[in-house]
Amino acid sequence: MRKEVVLAIVIGVGLGLVLTFGVWTANKALKEKKVITETVSPAPQVAGTETIESIDGNISLVSPDEGDLFSEDSILVTGKTWTKSNLVVLTEKGEVVGKAGETGDFEIPVKLAAGTNTIRVFAFDETGEKKAGAEVNVVFSSQFE
Repeated sequence: MRKEVVLAIVIGVGLGLVLTFGVWTANKALKEKKVITETVSPAPQVAGTETIESIDGNISLVSPDEGDLFSEDSILVTGKTWTKSNLVVLTEKGEVVGKAGETGDFEIPVKLAAGTNTIRVFAFDETGEKKAGAEVNVVFSSQFE
């Protein structure tokens, strides 16, 4: 055979191996992410554990965490703020109104839109004045079931 043909075969096999390795690595990474997503639940952590800093006051979100990936479009937003505060949760699907309990803990169900969702939680006092806010970004995709 000629040198050019042998060189072309060697280069072709080399490129094929590199591409195959890249595809295999990408698939492996996606499968690992899926397993992690399915084993992490949006259940509340120990009360008082702050995972998201407040925007302008005393409110903390326990769940969900920044960047969480969900395969269901309904989740619970949980956290802690002032006792009996009125709460408003804003998402891409609309707003949900709730109230904090006797200890300041709250748990509010919300619906997610497909893709990235910004969840904003605001606490208001009894006069209607905004006292605190917190924000977290999460992703909903039904492809991770």
